[in-house]
Amino acid sequence: MDYKDIKEKIALAANKIKTLQSDIKEKDSKITELDSEIAELKKSNLSLTEENTRIRQENEKLSRDNQKVVSEIEEKFAELDALLSEDQPEVKSKPASKKEEKKEDKKKPEDNSDVESELEELDRLL
Repeated sequence: MDYKDIKEKIALAANKIKTLQSDIKEKDSKITELDSEIAELKKSNLSLTEENTRIRQENEKLSRDNQKVVSEIEEKFAELDALLSEDQPEVKSKPASKKEEKKEDKKKPEDNSDVESELEELDRLL
């Protein structure tokens, strides 16, 4: 190996080193970009996780509230059924004359107002 061969090999090695350094710089730049993207995604993930937790808690509260309303409605329906079952045996067990029917007709608006107020309360609950 003479001087020219050694010089040529050194020049080739220097060029290879420069190429590798350039590749390293590009890859470092890409790593930096990816690191910043990862940081943004972590923030986004944290935000979404917090929002998800808040929504789950709100959903659980709404579910409990909904169950309360359903229970109240069921109670009101039970009360209505009891009122209706109380009214029905009286009407069926008494053969009413026209005068009694008129008296009952006068009573029915009061009964209807109770039923209507119950229905209004149910509508309000819904």
